[in-house]
Amino acid sequence: MAYTTETESFHYNRLQVHQLQDLYVTDRNRFMEVIDFFPLMVSSNDVDGWSFRMLNKAFADYFERDQYFLLKVDNAYSTKLVHPESLKYIAHFLKSHPFQECADQVITYFQNVRKPSQREYAWFLTYKKFLDKDHYFSLYHRLPELGRTGRILRDFLGEVPVSITNYLKFQSLTYREKEVLGYVARGHTNQEIAEKLIVSKDTIRTHRNSIWKKLGIKRVQDCLIYDMFFGE
Repeated sequence: MAYTTETESFHYNRLQVHQLQDLYVTDRNRFMEVIDFFPLMVSSNDVDGWSFRMLNKAFADYFERDQYFLLKVDNAYSTKLVHPESLKYIAHFLKSHPFQECADQVITYFQNVRKPSQREYAWFLTYKKFLDKDHYFSLYHRLPELGRTGRILRDFLGEVPVSITNYLKFQSLTYREKEVLGYVARGHTNQEIAEKLIVSKDTIRTHRNSIWKKLGIKRVQDCLIYDMFFGE
């Protein structure tokens, strides 16, 4: 299915995640039947160690192995096919989104994964939802499956991995600097941002200089990348 906007695709997939969770809780057997015919990759994992509890046929097909093999070798096989920088980011990201705070949320992020038979990485939009404090399930959406939005995102993201170093740089920003970064990423001028935050234009210029220095960037496009990956 192709989506008109990024927001539309996000809402659609978040709805699917909630529906799958409800089915998982109420009828586990039916859940397993449904996900094997589900067009998107689905898996459930332990919070600690990411060990598989289940995965669907689409997941196994992408990694070019059968479901039994992937469950038997656990996550050792598939994890090697995730970009190292994505693995670092995911580990840090999940630690910063504990069950106690995110039990009702659908956690969304991008990651780079490749097929065993290919050297190039593909971008996936990943949705995670806690089933309880010990495990969660994930839905993975390849960007080409998002139609026009996917093509735009893929071209925009390129081959740049989601780096834990960049995440830590983003976290070094103050709350106000993150606000300003978000406005810059959305194309607002210094004057427009100043009016929205009820401060002077010079204050916004100071914030922007600080953001550029902390993140080590020189282009507005770099602001877009930081805001897309790490912004609220």
